[in-house]
Amino acid sequence: MAERLPRLDTIQILRDELGDEQRWGRGGVPVGCVAALASVPSGRISRYLNGSERCGAEHDQRLRAAWTSLKKLITLVAPVPINYARVAELRQSIDRLEQGTWFVVVGNNGSTDLQSGEAPAPEQHQ
Repeated sequence: MAERLPRLDTIQILRDELGDEQRWGRGGVPVGCVAALASVPSGRISRYLNGSERCGAEHDQRLRAAWTSLKKLITLVAPVPINYARVAELRQSIDRLEQGTWFVVVGNNGSTDLQSGEAPAPEQHQ
């Protein structure tokens, strides 16, 4: 009989990484943002996190994918602040990042602009 490997529990990962306040890192990613990106109702994610309901496989996969993608986006744009209330724009940025059509432009004055489309050719410095 084949031995089953332990499965990583996405809800436990979220609990561990979001902490007691259900926020992650310095920017404080709200769990509601992760749930919205995964199309999981906020009441349902709340029940998952407090243990009153078990997370099914479909929600588990969607939450894992949303959390992984969001962390990648956060890492790439740091230290640029992210507005986690703008879930539709975050979803669009994540989709474009995964398609390879998203990039960050840093201006000479230090301003940062998040854009999509074909990435500009890097400047050659001699």
